[in-house]
Amino acid sequence: MIGRGKGGGGYNSVGKDSAEEKTVSEFEICSFFVTTDNGIVLHDRYLRPSEADAFIGVVMPFHYFMKRPDPLREDRSFVMTKTSRDFIGIEDANADTVKAIADLSFHLTIGNMDEAFK
Repeated sequence: MIGRGKGGGGYNSVGKDSAEEKTVSEFEICSFFVTTDNGIVLHDRYLRPSEADAFIGVVMPFHYFMKRPDPLREDRSFVMTKTSRDFIGIEDANADTVKAIADLSFHLTIGNMDEAFK
């Protein structure tokens, strides 16, 4: 989810305001855990990277963005990644480790400490 911060901390969905009012620093990327038992629980939020133009999606442990056009950029790739907070430093982990860390993060986020450390 991408939201635009308002002065009082509220959020409006992107696209409700005119393009001139939007600035890079106003956009936040939010990730959630969603379950039938716990509902929607905020996991993480951060400002969209300044070199990113649009959010593409998530494949753990990475969030993918489209880069802003820049004719001076030597790198011709239009996709950039940002490592999810829980995976910084272990981006190359195998699938079993990624699942274990995601499970740990989920249980910590919902406050289930017994399951988190099993």
